[in-house]
Amino acid sequence: MGIKSAKAKKRQDKKQSAHRGPAPLLLKDEFQEYGKVTKVCGNCRFKVLLPDMREYLGVLCKRMFKRAWINVDQIVLVSRRDFQEDKVDIIHRYNDDDVRSLVQMNELPPAFLPSGQDNDDTDLIIDSSMGGHSSSGTFDPVVGIDLAPDDVDIETI
Repeated sequence: MGIKSAKAKKRQDKKQSAHRGPAPLLLKDEFQEYGKVTKVCGNCRFKVLLPDMREYLGVLCKRMFKRAWINVDQIVLVSRRDFQEDKVDIIHRYNDDDVRSLVQMNELPPAFLPSGQDNDDTDLIIDSSMGGHSSSGTFDPVVGIDLAPDDVDIETI
């Protein structure tokens, strides 16, 4: 075994630091909020929707620069600025597993839930008077036809 160069030692340290395990889940503190990215503006700047339903300009902090890629509809942790009211700093990006954990702990506002994870079961209400269909027949909105004609009694079938 030969002597390792400085570059090889750094590479080995980098490999070992990658196997530390999952990082703990970061929760919001004072002056921090959860946000949802609505638009990528470029140059490490994003439009972020906060729970007060206002969009702010989010700036990616330097330690996340070129290390974390942020896309539209991702949940991020932002820090508000005292001296600039219209800007926030993005300090953490949550992956899908972290978002599920935040939803289970009721940390995220309902407006930030992904479109496939709505908590309320909304029922589709079909108006039988639309499309000129009779109220006595059964209308299938997917197919768009009457399943039972008007002159046939459904109970006798």
